[in-house]
This record gives sequence, C-alpha cells and structure tokens, in this order.
Amino acid sequence: LGLCYGVFVIVRRLMEAPEDVSTGWASLAVLIAVVGGLILMVLGLLGEYIGRMYISINKSPQFVVRSIVKKEEPDVDKKAE
Repeated sequence: LGLCYGVFVIVRRLMEAPEDVSTGWASLAVLIAVVGGLILMVLGLLGEYIGRMYISINKSPQFVVRSIVKKEEPDVDKKAE
C-alpha cells in the first residue's frame, strides 16, 4: 500500500503546479509510507515466528474439548454364546 500511495503522490506532484505543494513533501510522504509498511511487515513476520515457536514449545493442544462422547463397545461375552 505504501508503494501505491507513493505512485499516487508522485503522479499528483507531477500534475499540479509547483506552487501548490511544498518542496520535498512528495519524497518525504513516499519515504514514510514505504518504510512504515516495511516495519509493519517485519513486525508481522516476527509475530508469526514467535507465535509458532510458542506453540511448538508449549506442546499443549491448540483447541478445547467441549464434551467427550464415548462409543459403546460391543459386548464380547454375548457374541461367544
């Protein structure tokens, strides 16, 4: 999204008159958007890594059993008769 915003800002800067936009605003906005996106992406990857590490170290099931349903086993003694 930062790159898309960067393209938008650059096209807007080229289309408008130079007096309408402050000098350096376009490059600064693009830089902040791209670097912010990269930081968020790295934080997401780090969170995934730590989460998967926690799940593998925890070794507990990642679900909750609501109820246990027992299947009745056939009576072996009745079949022998």
